[in-house]
Amino acid sequence: MFTNKNIFIRPIVYILAIGFVFSACVDLAVENPNEPDSDRALAEAEGVEAMFAGSFIEYWWTQKNYPFMALSVVGGELTSTFADFGMYDLGRIPREPYINSPTYEFRGVNWWPWSDNYTVLSLIRDGMEAIELGVMDDPDDMTPVHRARTYGRFMQGVSHGYLGLFFDKAYVLDEYTDLEVGLEFKPYNELRDVAVEKLEEAIELCEQHDFVIPDDWINGLELTNNDLKQLAHSFIARYLASTARTPEEREEVRWDEVLYHAERGIQEVFAPEGNDQPWWWTGGWRGQRPSFARASYFSIGRADTSGNFEQWENTPYEDREPFLIHTADRRITGEDGPESEGTDFAYSGPAPFPPERGTYFFSHYGHTRYRYHIDSGAYGPMPHITVAELDMLKAEALFNLNPSGDNRERIVNLINKTRVHRGQLPPATVNHNDEELFEMIKYEKLIETFNTFSGLHYFDKRGWGELVPGTLLHFPVPGEELEMLLEPIYTHGGDEGDTSEKRFFRNRR
Repeated sequence: MFTNKNIFIRPIVYILAIGFVFSACVDLAVENPNEPDSDRALAEAEGVEAMFAGSFIEYWWTQKNYPFMALSVVGGELTSTFADFGMYDLGRIPREPYINSPTYEFRGVNWWPWSDNYTVLSLIRDGMEAIELGVMDDPDDMTPVHRARTYGRFMQGVSHGYLGLFFDKAYVLDEYTDLEVGLEFKPYNELRDVAVEKLEEAIELCEQHDFVIPDDWINGLELTNNDLKQLAHSFIARYLASTARTPEEREEVRWDEVLYHAERGIQEVFAPEGNDQPWWWTGGWRGQRPSFARASYFSIGRADTSGNFEQWENTPYEDREPFLIHTADRRITGEDGPESEGTDFAYSGPAPFPPERGTYFFSHYGHTRYRYHIDSGAYGPMPHITVAELDMLKAEALFNLNPSGDNRERIVNLINKTRVHRGQLPPATVNHNDEELFEMIKYEKLIETFNTFSGLHYFDKRGWGELVPGTLLHFPVPGEELEMLLEPIYTHGGDEGDTSEKRFFRNRR
């Protein structure tokens, strides 16, 4: 059960994060009026442990409105013409450069992932330093120290990994960072490698000590050291595969490592429990409301067997109209045709979107697999990593390593776990050609991970080369941060094929 103490950790977190994000980059000598509060927190074992306990909730804020909804629309997972949360600006075609202005109304798209993950890293940095000073030491029971140190490494890996997925460059921050020297931007591939290193350290520590993580650290989930080890393996597999920006980079992924970690990952869905506040999950809340967002044809349209999707794809964007999906996939529709309800999606009628914003946004279908989240008032499990995601990472790894022989048999078995048993589709076989098998891998991953991890469709589709031309491949350092550093504000996206930095930002307001 979620306890109130976590609700009050956020102000402490901001005390530390502000000291890092602003002071470290501009003037380390600036006096922080909140310093006495942070000093007290770092001087007591309970206060230090509370910092570790509150770190995951800060990372989890990436699952909220910012950046979840914008990433979902730009990645062709959900579709909506509402301006809220940057969905319309990032989703419209032709693509425009991201508006990286400190005054942009929806600047939370890249500010909150930056701020929240550095809040995590600042928390863990101070907590790790306190551990080294012996603040948590208890000669009669060192388990809390082992647990906190392991969890700290885990969270350092999780946050550096998300920064590498999302931004073109960012800082590395841990207890070894010398803030007196100053911080240096590192490219996304280096952030990925730091994330993997931290998560591998967490795995090693999990193997050395037994402990139990209370269920108020990751809401509603009590995890043993073995559970945390599996979770760390899962994040490594995800980050290794999804950090790639292009098909060329995706081909160069260390697929042997992806396979190794995915095979040692979670055995059941990783899903913190929702309880209304503050563990909001916008994919389950707003992403399943057909009055606000629909399932994009860019993802579910490929299930169509009537030719409607192919015709839609071959129609100029400005002339595209919504269509009915004819499919045998029982996740998309029921047995009674394109307007009957599937297990994961449902026909929702005409989209309530203004046509002047582009009928290419329109879709007749909504996502419903986790409808219990709405019906219960935002309670229930909030899927973040599914077994199917890891299965498809294994399948993609095997495909890239060698899609023949025993690997081919393993690939089709992995595909059929969901394709046949959930979708009720004809099984994949070793006789399907490589192109057909790879399409099945991608399709299963898109359907089975719908509305789970913030940006997963976007991250995967850029690596598969399936984003709309001109879509930015990653986000710039937030304009607020660049302004603090007195550096030029730049952005990405817009001109077809041009993903280089643009030394300007566009503000339509």
